[in-house]
Amino acid sequence: MSELKMHKIKIWAKENLSAGTLYTLFLTVAMLATGTINTISTKLQDVSNAKGLGDGPPTAFQHAFFQSYCMFVGELICLIPYNLQKLFNKFSNKTKETSTTTAIYKEKKHQKKSLIPIL
Repeated sequence: MSELKMHKIKIWAKENLSAGTLYTLFLTVAMLATGTINTISTKLQDVSNAKGLGDGPPTAFQHAFFQSYCMFVGELICLIPYNLQKLFNKFSNKTKETSTTTAIYKEKKHQKKSLIPIL
C-alpha cells in the first residue's frame, strides 16, 4: 500500500472514529473471537473419546458437565466488571448531582424575590 493511501486512511480514521466507536469495534471483534473459540472447543469436546478406568474400551463424551461448569464460571466472571461499572456510575453521578444541587441552591439564593408569588 502506498504512503498516500495510508495517510488518507489515517486522516479518515482520525475524523470518523471516536473512542466510543473504537471501543465498540474492539468489543465486537473480541466477542466474535471468543464465540468462535467457544463453538470450536464445544464441538471438540462433544466428539472426543476417553479411555475408561483400567483396560476398558474408550467411551464417548456423554455429559456436558464440564461445558456447563465453564459457561457458569464465565457468566459469573462477567458480573464482576458489570457491578464495578454500576458502582462507578453510582458514585460519579452522586458527585455530579451534588455539584448541580449546590449550583442551583446558590443561584436561587442570589435571585431577587418577586412581589407576585407565582413568579
